[in-house]
Amino acid sequence: MNNISLSGTVVRRRVSPDQTTVYRVLIPRQPGMLPNPDGKNFDAIDVCFPQAVGNAPSWRQGDQVEVAGFLQQRDTRENLVHLLRRAEGLGDAERNELAANAQGFVQQAKVEVVATQWRFLGRREEERK
Repeated sequence: MNNISLSGTVVRRRVSPDQTTVYRVLIPRQPGMLPNPDGKNFDAIDVCFPQAVGNAPSWRQGDQVEVAGFLQQRDTRENLVHLLRRAEGLGDAERNELAANAQGFVQQAKVEVVATQWRFLGRREEERK
């Protein structure tokens, strides 16, 4: 069975070349859960809204959301220039120099959630008040 439900905070929105709306959602780790291997107290995953499921929601950064759907894995090719620009721990000048000399692509498998149901829970700013 491949069902997933999650709730978290929207941190980014993009539209893929095939017009799929994709939100990056941070999901906090609950107390008592095994630690994240990176030492973070959250996990992040892309949530996809293909046109086949209807109109995607209009969420903004900081929105609290709930999503149900299924996991899918797909193989992607990322240009080394884009990969190097996202590299952590490097300054802008170092990243730009590496990107200027990079050629080729990196193959990787990506796991994401395909949304079938969703709900807006509120804005983070409203919860603080």
